[in-house]
Amino acid sequence: QFGNLFFAIKGVLIQKEDWLLTAGTSFLLPTAEDTRVIDPFTGQEFLRIENKSTHIMPFIGGAFIPSDRLVAQWMTSTLTVIQ
Repeated sequence: QFGNLFFAIKGVLIQKEDWLLTAGTSFLLPTAEDTRVIDPFTGQEFLRIENKSTHIMPFIGGAFIPSDRLVAQWMTSTLTVIQ
């Protein structure tokens, strides 16, 4: 079975000698089937979760690289759901 389709676009906004700032967005497209929970005793469908939401997740992040042995990175994101 093929699951949901996920892809992201990312780029470097600023790059200096020992740090950089990046930004981008990712997308999750509902291409998988719905999820169903079946009652094991009756065989009837107990619960259905419909897979129909598209998620758009912009993000911004950065990295601090003061040496070859030390790296610190961060990222923040928000989520927008389209139904």
